[in-house]
Amino acid sequence: MSADQQLSSFIRHRSIWRGADDRSLVLIDQRALPQRLALRAAASVADILAAIREGSVQGPARRAVAAAYGLALAARRDPDMAAVMAAFYTLAVLDHRCPLLRGALDRVRDALDISPPSERADNAMAEADAIAQEDQENHLSIGRHALPLLRSADEEGVSTPLMLAAQSGWLSAMGWGAATAALFLAQEQYDLWQISGGRIWQGITPPLPPPLPPPLALTTSPLTAWELAEAGIAHRQLDQATALARLAAGPVSAVWLAVERATPAGDLAVRPDQAALAQAASAAGVPVIACLTAGAIHWRAARPSAIAAPDLALLTADIVSRLVTERGICRPDAAALADLFPEQLSPFDGAANEA
Repeated sequence: MSADQQLSSFIRHRSIWRGADDRSLVLIDQRALPQRLALRAAASVADILAAIREGSVQGPARRAVAAAYGLALAARRDPDMAAVMAAFYTLAVLDHRCPLLRGALDRVRDALDISPPSERADNAMAEADAIAQEDQENHLSIGRHALPLLRSADEEGVSTPLMLAAQSGWLSAMGWGAATAALFLAQEQYDLWQISGGRIWQGITPPLPPPLPPPLALTTSPLTAWELAEAGIAHRQLDQATALARLAAGPVSAVWLAVERATPAGDLAVRPDQAALAQAASAAGVPVIACLTAGAIHWRAARPSAIAAPDLALLTADIVSRLVTERGICRPDAAALADLFPEQLSPFDGAANEA
């Protein structure tokens, strides 16, 4: 079966899924795109590590899901907890400051810890499946909350292009992506309305207006451009210099920013090229909409240094107009995030974990 045939079986694509033998994973190899769609198999922790380090698996959400499955694969090879914990620490050091990665590994480890040896592998794989499913659902929720932000139009009713500051969307997550979720959702609604001839909207009270296609999306990323083309979304790929000039000259309705990790105070860690776009947008008065799941927030981080990494740039909260999470839209500050996620208690309760 070709890569395209395997991919076409998904209504909303996943970038990682279980192999037919149930003892391996199938990964979309991001290195090959956009030139070609290629798949890569992974059957061990070593395979997962290689896929991440070589760039086949990119993005914090996707790396976290891959690591969760990697730990489950380790348990399938040897359910002894000593072997499992060796695999746990091997995967954890990939990025010890990434809350998504550590959170996923902790969940699978906990599932293993409470399971008898004969059930460890199956329970760990089930927990990894749950992590992947929750990631997909959380990103879909981000899209639903963000969808109204796409519906703004100027006085003539013509939508203004937006700019995506994201290396990729669903390729780096499970099905939707954070910054791209609203675009994919808007396009799917428009496609369903067209295919049904408008009948899908009949019987709804009060009547809904016909859905509009998403606005033109500007992007500097070849991977994001490939995703948008694959979904049938109007887009234009720009180089970085042209994108910066476009932000200064306009028109751009907003910059939609993909966030690698964040503090509860609203400080963000993002890729340097995307940080440059966000800073240029802020300087030009263009709103910056930062999209992330709660799992990407280092809730006990008291300082931005807790989320720093050599390959990431830090943005202060004043750059961002809104945060969009799976529970809604809020200001980029501790009080607003605590209102959305009260189970986190005070964002600064206790000593921050700078490790």
